[in-house]
Amino acid sequence: MTAEARKSAENGIWMCYTHGKQIDTDEVRYSVAMLQQWKELAKRRARIEQESHGKQTLTTEQLRDVTLVDDVVVLTDPDGNQPIGEAIDLSCLPLIWGKDLADGVRDLLVELYRNARTHGKATTCSLEISARTVRLTDNGDPFDPWSLAGTECGGGSTTVSYFGKQFGGRVVIANHRKGSANELAISRVFNPTALKAVTTCVADVKPSGALDQFNPANVDACGMIYVLLPTYLVISDVYRLPARLKPVTELGKRIVFVVSKASEFVRAKIPELFPGSTILLLD
Repeated sequence: MTAEARKSAENGIWMCYTHGKQIDTDEVRYSVAMLQQWKELAKRRARIEQESHGKQTLTTEQLRDVTLVDDVVVLTDPDGNQPIGEAIDLSCLPLIWGKDLADGVRDLLVELYRNARTHGKATTCSLEISARTVRLTDNGDPFDPWSLAGTECGGGSTTVSYFGKQFGGRVVIANHRKGSANELAISRVFNPTALKAVTTCVADVKPSGALDQFNPANVDACGMIYVLLPTYLVISDVYRLPARLKPVTELGKRIVFVVSKASEFVRAKIPELFPGSTILLLD
């Protein structure tokens, strides 16, 4: 083997004996797909660090094309910290989505899981992680997590409020009642099609300014409404929004404006006209 080949990320040793042994003895928890994803990410990081002589490392922007490791965890632990925290880590979410967002997702899931068991009387709960979505499901009483926001009388309400304010512009949050189950889904999207695939809580504003087939009854159960704005928005368009979005604002829901290809000047004006709203960038 040449010196060049020996230094290649393809030939790197990416796991110590201790963790390698742990994984070998638990084939159920550590699936082949999970290990392959770990290896691919380790190779990417090693390659970037090697080519930059240690001056650069992987960033979340460089991993936009990388999906989370699929996983399903049935939650039975009284508190949820350990199984939820481990699932978040093993899915590579901290690396792919960013550590701050991963920490926020974990905290939110733990608090909502506890709420489902304690207050919702849930007997079965599960955590499912797929390509770009983290989903918490429980069979407890009907519950809207956003009903806690603003009350701040406990850990759950404080965490829900914080997550919405801090991360509402980076992920899509959709909660629904499906049959006899509550479902909360947190997703990363990069285009309008993906947004509509993960939530029906969307108000689509056409270039003409009209709301496209918006029916308030369809979003009655939504905790958040995502207002999809046209591309290349200018200030004149923003000034027309309060009148055009009256059917949306009258519902009293939390609003997230989905913006693409608009200047920072234009984006900054939207929250001024809609206090408490959030901007989700799809650039």
